[in-house]
Amino acid sequence: MKRLLLLLLLPLVAFLFSFTGCEHGAEPEEAALSSPTFSSGSNGYEITDLGTLGGDESWAVGINNRGQVVGASKTGTTDYEWRAFLWESGEMTDLGTLGGDTSVAVRINNRGQVVGASKTGTGDYEWHAFLWENGEMTDLATLVDAEDWKVDINDRGQVVGAAATSTSEVQAFLWENGEMTYLGTLGGEVSLALGINNRGQVVGRSDTRPGRPSTCIYEPPQTPGVALSCGRTES
Repeated sequence: MKRLLLLLLLPLVAFLFSFTGCEHGAEPEEAALSSPTFSSGSNGYEITDLGTLGGDESWAVGINNRGQVVGASKTGTTDYEWRAFLWESGEMTDLGTLGGDTSVAVRINNRGQVVGASKTGTGDYEWHAFLWENGEMTDLATLVDAEDWKVDINDRGQVVGAAATSTSEVQAFLWENGEMTYLGTLGGEVSLALGINNRGQVVGRSDTRPGRPSTCIYEPPQTPGVALSCGRTES
């Protein structure tokens, strides 16, 4: 966990920049900012300290159009225990874990659904993707690249990432309504899903043969129940 180890060396606190000017028309609906707020200068932005879950460090990773923020914070229990959080209207909520001592939230959609990664307690380096919604955390899959926590979600609640298949191959996945679909490759053994839009299009990388990755886009099928196909976009 190189990224987490680096963060442990840097005293950081999550923050939120908010634009306070109104020269460009009406502002969208925002969450009320009741945390300490400081002006960042003449550029019209203010910076808000989001606080922590009891520890001395936190970091924000994702935000939606409603002003809900997600990330991870130390709890103060141990130097290495971090918890995924949801910050809204000045309050930071601990989202829990999948049984381990550490979790991190990385994306939130406009419905307030949160995705991220959590230790399960079955191994020091085993991380699972999760979906958090209405106070409940759902285990989605064993993540392969735990150091980067590559998980994304769109406003339809579709989740993408990369996980090990039953044959131990690493493949991009799409999770929707409790069902996991592996999206395949461009001929190699490995593929990674890195992002998904609200049309269900998925972007990522796939091997064309061992050691030859290529960027690609997975186009959703026209017929329900048919697996997505990956169209090569770059050699």
